[in-house]
Amino acid sequence: MIANAWTSCGNGRIELLLTGNRAPTNKPFQSLFRFRSIQHCAMDTAVPPVTTLHDSQIVAYIPVAFFALLVYDTLLTMSQEIEYIWKSKMGPVKCLYLFARYTTFVTASLAMGLHFQWGKDAATCRTILRFTRMFTGFEIGVTEIILLIRTYALYSRPRKMLVSLVLLWIVIGTLNIWGMIGWARSLTVKSEPFTNCILEDSSNYILICYGARLVGETILAALTLAKYIPILGEGNNSNLVATFYQDGILWYLAMLSVLTTNVVLQIAARPSLKYLADAPMRVLHALLACRLVLHVRVTADEGPLYYTWRDSESTRTVI
Repeated sequence: MIANAWTSCGNGRIELLLTGNRAPTNKPFQSLFRFRSIQHCAMDTAVPPVTTLHDSQIVAYIPVAFFALLVYDTLLTMSQEIEYIWKSKMGPVKCLYLFARYTTFVTASLAMGLHFQWGKDAATCRTILRFTRMFTGFEIGVTEIILLIRTYALYSRPRKMLVSLVLLWIVIGTLNIWGMIGWARSLTVKSEPFTNCILEDSSNYILICYGARLVGETILAALTLAKYIPILGEGNNSNLVATFYQDGILWYLAMLSVLTTNVVLQIAARPSLKYLADAPMRVLHALLACRLVLHVRVTADEGPLYYTWRDSESTRTVI
């Protein structure tokens, strides 16, 4: 009695012979070869494809690299931070600086743990991924207040500008919350042997978040340029003013690059690579926001706090 069964492995098929009462075969190695082939096939089906392993490594290494950058920048600016942040009076900017600087260590650490602890089930992967992504959105929203305060100060703090900036922040925040909830509900994650957590699928709701942030950053950059361009030809002689404007423009260019990269990956990349630029966005946003605050305070301490410009009536000096 002979029963034939088939097992599949990859793109091929291997025949498995289950024998009952049968005379010995003339080819003693044939059955052994078939057994080894089937055993090897079973092993192969437990190992993810090479592409998945490769993607998994790339996605795992990038959070490590940017966590190292975060630690390096923190150590590099620690003396300035102690002098100009820790020793300063408690205020909104100081609170925002400390929040942006040190909560990023929490989410960056969770992102690394997500990619370097094998054996987690899919539900745990999904929970950690949702938390890190949503808390990162919250961090970015809070850190954006630093940019709003800078823009408000540029325009000499009029009430209309304050109301406009607050409304802008609320609208962008609402769109981000809506997009994040839709993304979290559609998130599908798997955890395979020899890999970390792998994203299988998610909706494009996250594009709402990227688009809203990009619009907000563009509006703030346009407001900054609208103030800076007239000053360029009016005899400005203060490094502080130049630093104030130029840092804002460089911030926008950096965020534009990161957000554009995220949009392209979300639309065109494989599911396992869609959030390749998540760690850069998380770390660079906090790092550059802290740099904005430090750079202005250091420059203000080192140089004169005035600039001059001419108009049709008189020459004015602002201290």
